[in-house]
Amino acid sequence: MMSKGICTGENKYAESRVYVACLGCYNEGRLTGKTMTSNELSEALLKANDYDGDEWHLHLHGCNQPDHDEWAIHDYDGDIARVMSSEHPDLPDLIWMMDFVDTQTNAVPAIQLAWGIHNIPTPDDIEHVYENMEIIEDIADWAYETCKDCGYFEEPNGWHPINYIDWERVGNDMLMDYHYQQYGNYTYAIHSMA
Repeated sequence: MMSKGICTGENKYAESRVYVACLGCYNEGRLTGKTMTSNELSEALLKANDYDGDEWHLHLHGCNQPDHDEWAIHDYDGDIARVMSSEHPDLPDLIWMMDFVDTQTNAVPAIQLAWGIHNIPTPDDIEHVYENMEIIEDIADWAYETCKDCGYFEEPNGWHPINYIDWERVGNDMLMDYHYQQYGNYTYAIHSMA
């Protein structure tokens, strides 16, 4: 699925939106629906509490036929398209995720990592990954600094055997104990034990 929108920076698109379609209309050969932001989805869910039966679907996808109560997400727009493709997501979790990718730096790789760790990640799972993931720009430097911080060796003065270690290979081997995701120019990783 291609993400549309206006690019506002590296790997960042304009505000996330979804197209909520009426499945009854779709099955009859018409496309009826609404493009909605997370705020508009929230308002539709709040209005759902004020209505009996399926009338709230008018607010969700714009169709006023009472027998058309089924809906589906037919398009994701913005950064949310990088992490979601389901036609029938849990709407409160979708709203949270849309807000998360629109407001947090590095939210997309955090969600991708959470999907890799958990079958269906909850907002708590995603926040845990987001708070604990490491951002690695250079695998070799990361491996060297991690080994140094762990006290495996002292910083060498002049010639030393550690100058001949392939730190990129060490870093790749170290990542075997991590869940990691390549995204843009960076590697995002969270330790498997976290």
